[in-house]
This record gives sequence, C-alpha cells and structure tokens, in this order.
Amino acid sequence: MPSLSYHYTEDQTADGEINSALLEEHVRAFFPNSFEEILSEEDGSVFIFFSSSILRPKLDEIVAAHNGAFALTRLKQSRYDEIDARTEELILSGFVYGGKLLSSSANSQSKWHAMFNMAQLGQVSFPLLLSSKDETQVSLPDATALFACYGAMVGTGKYHFDAGKVLKDAVLAAVDKAAVDAVVDTR
Repeated sequence: MPSLSYHYTEDQTADGEINSALLEEHVRAFFPNSFEEILSEEDGSVFIFFSSSILRPKLDEIVAAHNGAFALTRLKQSRYDEIDARTEELILSGFVYGGKLLSSSANSQSKWHAMFNMAQLGQVSFPLLLSSKDETQVSLPDATALFACYGAMVGTGKYHFDAGKVLKDAVLAAVDKAAVDAVVDTR
C-alpha cells in the first residue's frame, strides 16, 4: 500500500510553531504501527507519512494540541546564555573610579580582593599607584580611598549582575517565542 501523507502548517498548532522531533514523538505514541516519518519544510510546515490509513481526526487533534515546548526551552536557554555572556563581558570590561577606567579582569579582581583584605588588616602601604586602562596613574592615598575604589568595582559588577538577572528572569517567565524575543539586552 502506498504511503499516505498529510500536510500541516505552523498556524495549525497550539503555539504557532512546529518542533518536528517532538511532534514525531507524539504521533508515534498514537500510531506506533503505521507512522513512517515527518518531513520538515523550509516554511516550517511538515508532511506526516503513514503506511496505512489512520484516523485523520485524531492526527488533526494531535497536531492542534502540539506546541514547540522543546524549541521554546532551547530558545530560552540560548537567550539566557547570551545574557550571561554579556553580563560577564560587562563585568570584565572594567569600572570607573575617579574618572578613570580601571581593570576588572579576573586577575585584577583577585588582586583587588587581596588588597581589600590586606588593607582591613593594616598591611598595605599608602599611597597606592594604579594604572588605568589608558595607562594614566590613579593614586589611592589611604585605606578609605582603597575601600571606595574596591566598592566601585563591586558595585559596578553587582549592577551588571542585577541587570542581567532581571533579563534572565524575564526569559524564564516567557511562555512563548514572542515573549522571549521581547527580552532585549540593551546593556
């Protein structure tokens, strides 16, 4: 018996998307003995092939109830990862203190933490001379200035982290592709 095929478009699904792998799982579960394959088209539609006749109303019901939850999960994870990468990039790009851009690379952060801890124990000699990213000098005359500079680094990092968290929370709360697409990282 020749294969039977049925054509479905994205607008026939619950969320306007077709995840062919997920749809195949659903169709195969209902028609294990007669299902052959799903072919995806460039326009997002699919052809579903069967080796014997089936109950077309049941197939229509499966397709109509289908949503691209798997595709949405992947899209959300991708956007979440993009936001994380941008947050890290912003944190590592530096912070401003005294009108100068200072490094906050991973190595610099480690040194800042060590200086902060040593200053709390009175083990730092002042003034400290630091090089900014444009190679000019920044002078920290005392522990108060060091703590303020360290606070600027931590505050800048926290600002970027918190802004990223707001965006990531919006991505996690998104219920469809349009909601994920609406989360735009303009930082």
